[in-house]
Amino acid sequence: MSQSAHLTSGRLLARNTVLNLLGQAAPFLVALVAIPILVHRLGYERYGVMTLAWLVVGYLGVFDMGLGSAATKLIAEALGADEQGNVAAVTWTALTMMTVSGVLGGAAMAAVSPWLVHRVLNIPAALQSEALHTFWLLAVAFPLIICAGTLAGMLGAFQRFDLLNAVRVPFGFFSYLAPLAVLPFSHSVFWIVAVLVVGRAASLGVHFLLCIRVFPPFGRRIVVRRAMLAPLFSFGGWVTVSGITGPIMSYFDRFFISAMISVAAVAYYSVPQKAASTLMIVPGALASVMFPALSTELAADPARSARLFDRAVTYVFIALFPAALVMAVFAPEIMTFWIGSDFSARSFWVMRWIALAVMVNGLAYLPYTLLQAAHRPDLTAKFHVVEVPVYLAGLWLGLRLFGVEGAAFVYLGRVALDAVLLYWAAARVLPGVRAVVRRTALRLAVGAVAIGLAFVVAAPAFRAAYVALVVAGFGAWGWRTMLAPSERESVRMRLRAAIPLMSR
Repeated sequence: MSQSAHLTSGRLLARNTVLNLLGQAAPFLVALVAIPILVHRLGYERYGVMTLAWLVVGYLGVFDMGLGSAATKLIAEALGADEQGNVAAVTWTALTMMTVSGVLGGAAMAAVSPWLVHRVLNIPAALQSEALHTFWLLAVAFPLIICAGTLAGMLGAFQRFDLLNAVRVPFGFFSYLAPLAVLPFSHSVFWIVAVLVVGRAASLGVHFLLCIRVFPPFGRRIVVRRAMLAPLFSFGGWVTVSGITGPIMSYFDRFFISAMISVAAVAYYSVPQKAASTLMIVPGALASVMFPALSTELAADPARSARLFDRAVTYVFIALFPAALVMAVFAPEIMTFWIGSDFSARSFWVMRWIALAVMVNGLAYLPYTLLQAAHRPDLTAKFHVVEVPVYLAGLWLGLRLFGVEGAAFVYLGRVALDAVLLYWAAARVLPGVRAVVRRTALRLAVGAVAIGLAFVVAAPAFRAAYVALVVAGFGAWGWRTMLAPSERESVRMRLRAAIPLMSR
């Protein structure tokens, strides 16, 4: 079997997707326990400060300059073309550039932190000193934070998601358990973030050692080639545009909420948003596997790329619709059980709108990935540039009229627009996926109506009966129309093999 055939085999892609799901779901189970404790022990305002600090780091990820994604794509293409001599050069060149960029990003964060803390974010005076020192700490650690992406991208290009998840799970646990371990000694956000930064540094070191294990030439010497800069920056430049505009639409809602309402209101938005967004582990797990696979396959067999895209979109919808339905319909009960009735009353509509948005946005991951793999990051960047002013205007209006619920509804509208543009572009770049686009639009419309109808039912018992009916109907419809005959037979075989094991 050739290198490209091995890296895009259905069995390998399925295994890696399952590994990604497990690797992201396991830390989430810890988060279910840890987040309510952190919210109650730190208080809404301190938890909001910690959320804002990490969001600043997330936005400054623009200083990655798209080099992490560019390195993954170029390494995947080199492996598909059996040109392994370029792998170490691509990785080291990207790492070197990211280190320089990380220092610049950290300096920028340190410079703007006083302005953010004292003038923009509406942080209470008693917490401003603590928040400022936290922001400065993250500025110092910023180069470590962004460089890990390139090393993870190298492992992903080799389809070594087994190793990636062997690192992700323990460090994911650490991200939630470490703050709890700090609480008996201090409630300061600074010390909690300091412990998390130590964990990030350790994670970077482990990724580096694993890259050497997977591709030993990477560890023998540092290879920085000027010739690699042009292809890296050519791809990464457009990714950087998305890196500037994308976080504005993903993160700035919290900043607007803090500035226009209060830092405590950030918790009412970010906690249900984080809970609903955990559903994104499904498309995220698959998209991270499909990006290097499609990058390899598009050059070799575009027709097979279209088939891979079709099955990926179908699997994501099968996984997301029932989960989004349950989360949206039972949002009041979920938030009451998880955090408390007072918190739920202020936040359950946020969870409902975000759950709908997750279903839409999750299905948009695949055309986004296809466009990146097809070397058309310029299209996604242009879409984001158009969306930003529309979204910010809508966000301001939504917050003025409806508070945090308005922000969540505007976010749903923004991801819907983004999904329409991405699927349209995917059909233009790869005509073989046009039928997939039409089917996906129909499925999304039916799914959104089914979820929206449940919002008018007040009694929990009636909502439970409605959900059971819809899930049963969806299962029957999906079995006959979304799964191919070979896939149905595979499911039957697995069930026949599983039943004797379960009975024993």
